[in-house]
Parts: sequence; C-alpha cells; structure tokens
Amino acid sequence: MSDENVLELESTLEEQEEQLILSQPDAMEIIAYNTGELRNVVYTCLYSESLKKHVRTEFNYIDVVENDRVIGRVLDGNVKKILPISEVVASLQPRIIKTRPVVRG
Repeated sequence: MSDENVLELESTLEEQEEQLILSQPDAMEIIAYNTGELRNVVYTCLYSESLKKHVRTEFNYIDVVENDRVIGRVLDGNVKKILPISEVVASLQPRIIKTRPVVRG
C-alpha cells in the first residue's frame, strides 16, 4: 500500500496528555453531572497526582425548548483543557451555547 492511501490521525496535545495520565498507576477519572432535572454531564476529568495535572473535558449543550420550558439538551461538542491539579471547577452547571425550539409537525 502506498503512503498516500494511509490516513494517520494526529492526536492533539490534550489526547497525548490523557494517554500519559492513563499510563500512571495513580490515574483516576471523575465524571461530574449537574443536579438538575436533566442530569447532563458537565465535565469529565482525567488526573494524576504524580504528574500534578489533569485534562478536563467540558461539554457544550443546546437547550431544546417547548412552550418556554427546557425539555431536553443536545450535546454540541466539547472543549479539552490541560490544567494543573490545583485548578478547580467553578461551576457544576451545563454550558448552554444556544437554544433550539421544538418543531412539531
């Protein structure tokens, strides 16, 4: 097979850090949900005390609204950040980036 037929996906710096963290014996993962009615995942965090850093993935949502009431959320991507272990999460509320009305028909 020629090189032009091979597609290699380059990993991001955040993905490389996640792999490094996962290779540590003290690697842990936290999954944080908000406590509201819809219980969306707010963020996940892979961390290692020995490396003194974590990779946090924060999720973006679109509110689905009907009759001025949020009836659901649609995941709309995420943002990964490499942070020192001491950095804490300021909010446990989902990050809403826009609103979409329900269209019934």
